[in-house]
Amino acid sequence: MSFLQRGLRLTIRQTAGLRAVKASPAMSLKHRLLSTSANARARPLVSDVIANVTFVNYKGERQTLAGLEGQSLVEVCSSHDKEEILEDDGAGGGMSSQIVQSETWTEDVYGEGATSNQSHVIIPPEWYAKLPEPTPQESDLLKDLDNRTPNSRLGSEIRLTKELDGLVVYVPDPYPCDMP
Repeated sequence: MSFLQRGLRLTIRQTAGLRAVKASPAMSLKHRLLSTSANARARPLVSDVIANVTFVNYKGERQTLAGLEGQSLVEVCSSHDKEEILEDDGAGGGMSSQIVQSETWTEDVYGEGATSNQSHVIIPPEWYAKLPEPTPQESDLLKDLDNRTPNSRLGSEIRLTKELDGLVVYVPDPYPCDMP
């Protein structure tokens, strides 16, 4: 006869930030296991979802901003009210494209992806390899740039991950604009 079957109380002591859980004989074994595993799951810390990005402008000035996983580089600048570092035209998409979901299903999507090359950035080679491949839309927009390099990307299309913590991004001189 196991101690659980004998009706003994199970106590999990607080260790490494876990709450104490007491299980009475009336609790099912399944409930006991679920309650202890739920307590064992650690909530993510802010540092677990933050990635720092250093933006270097055409003058060589550096500015490091913290962004959340899943944000684009443009969204990071916008969330810090630093649109002068890197911005997009604000259209937020609009081109139609297709996503191949399987061999038999290709999904048409509208209003997705980049529509402007205004958020052009240059990624150092050591970081470029850690990024996903550019989408066909992004590649088409980059072809229109006079100052593109083999490591050119669009800041609106680069999504932060924890692996990109410490990313350095070079922002080329913007094109002159006479619009107010």
